[in-house]
Amino acid sequence: MNVSPYALVYFYAPWCSFCKALAPESAAAASQLASLGNKAVMAKVDADTTAGGRALAARFNVTGFPTLIWFENGQPQPYRPQAGPQQPQY
Repeated sequence: MNVSPYALVYFYAPWCSFCKALAPESAAAASQLASLGNKAVMAKVDADTTAGGRALAARFNVTGFPTLIWFENGQPQPYRPQAGPQQPQY
């Protein structure tokens, strides 16, 4: 079995309006990751209406929807924002 070292896991709830709005973007991200071959994958987890999804959400402390968690070698990674353009100081 081939295992990807990187995974983006998308925790969602079917009733969540923010999740519904993010759905097209998550599908596009999944396609982009799929184009990398086996280097990275994206998983979508219904963290509200399925027992397994609720268990995963609890395990990874998901408290709101949508939640995206990046995993490297099976370990969740902390969010590290990248420096963007500097905002003007007033």
